[in-house]
Amino acid sequence: MNIKQYHIEHGYTFVVVESMSDRYVAKCTNYGNGCQWRIRVAFSKVGQHWEIKNIETPHKCFSTIISQDRHNLDLSQIATIVLHSVKKNPSIPIESLIVEITSRHNYSITYRKACLTKQKALAMEFGN
Repeated sequence: MNIKQYHIEHGYTFVVVESMSDRYVAKCTNYGNGCQWRIRVAFSKVGQHWEIKNIETPHKCFSTIISQDRHNLDLSQIATIVLHSVKKNPSIPIESLIVEITSRHNYSITYRKACLTKQKALAMEFGN
């Protein structure tokens, strides 16, 4: 599971502080307001993989409040979530994708965003 998926599934939000080819730093959107969660990840040239170098405390903010402002749930993430459904049925109706996202993440996306998500999932699976 990646950082973005973990946060979406647990209802937390984060912002990327630094994103380079060899390092990645993110922090909770409530950083400094009661939550001190922060993560630093670096690419190991020796092992050719990403390693968590530091996590500053677990989240202290509440994750039970579901917000419609899920800025971490972008088109790429949604496309990854519905990829299996699109792969199984490339002509799946847009409405079905909206229902799937709503039931899995308690988050409603617009018809337009669902349409763009389907296009992205099709491109991920079958190419442009």
